[in-house]
Amino acid sequence: MWINDAGNKGVTNKFSVYFGIYPTAVDDVCPNVGMMAETSRHLPSSDTMEWKTYFNTTTETGQNGQDNVIQVNGDGVGKWSLGAKKWTHVVSRWNGTTHQFDFFANAVNSGAYTDRGTAPKLVMRVPAQVVFGSFANQGIGFASAPAALPDWSGLTNASIDDVRIYNSLLSDVEISALFNLGSAGR
Repeated sequence: MWINDAGNKGVTNKFSVYFGIYPTAVDDVCPNVGMMAETSRHLPSSDTMEWKTYFNTTTETGQNGQDNVIQVNGDGVGKWSLGAKKWTHVVSRWNGTTHQFDFFANAVNSGAYTDRGTAPKLVMRVPAQVVFGSFANQGIGFASAPAALPDWSGLTNASIDDVRIYNSLLSDVEISALFNLGSAGR
């Protein structure tokens, strides 16, 4: 998907949700899968964005959330993304066999926490629905979810375009091709 975060950058305690697939009966705020950003961690004047991707699996002992964020971690893994207030192409890729959770920004594999160890396969909780710009809450129709958004995340102020979901793994070459195709029209 393409994202242009237009207004949450640098806002204190702001976490932005751009896209999520939420189980209709969700009782928390978490989606099955989601594209997000830690928008409060850098000054508004900075071009750095900490794009984040998330998936939630259900195991015999409960739910198991896994995420990956574009940043440099303590081991020097990952890359920073420059993409505030301009269009950025972000892609999340989960491989349930290898437990690799890649996150690309503008066709560069940049995630800091790619190896998810023994994370179980992603099992979508269904029925589910797509939401843009918000966590699940009662105000947007999720009866079992919290009444309001968490105080650390409001509605997202962003433009979103060309959202695609594939039921197979995209190769690095295919991700680059999607970025180049979209860049031609930006």
